[in-house]
Amino acid sequence: MKPFLLSLLVFILAHVVACAGYALQRGDAQAQSASTQQKISESQQSPPAEKPDKKMKQEPVPDELLVTFRDGTPEDRIDAIHQAVKVKVLRKLHFGQTRVCQIKVPESQPLEAVRQAYSAFPEVESVDPNYKVRTQ
Repeated sequence: MKPFLLSLLVFILAHVVACAGYALQRGDAQAQSASTQQKISESQQSPPAEKPDKKMKQEPVPDELLVTFRDGTPEDRIDAIHQAVKVKVLRKLHFGQTRVCQIKVPESQPLEAVRQAYSAFPEVESVDPNYKVRTQ
């Protein structure tokens, strides 16, 4: 019985060592893969443009802003902020927990005043112009 237990123990120990070696090799391969992926993504990034592309023109949409709310901001709080600023929500976009709202500023309100009003709320991450991008 003792030789059987000894051989079983040796088998289990050899299996554990083999699995540990495989895990180490796999970890190295994953690290190399991540490094390779990073190098590929860096090489695919375009160099900074020295002058704007003549084929694409960006112009801000008059009286529209894009308001980005911090991750996890409840929907009812977002609605309350829009009501407080007194704007019309054209579209709500969801990116995971992040909410971006396209808003229309009434002609009676200055665009910069609305931008500052949104920026005063801690739930607001950013307020940006809404650009139209056109190709020619």
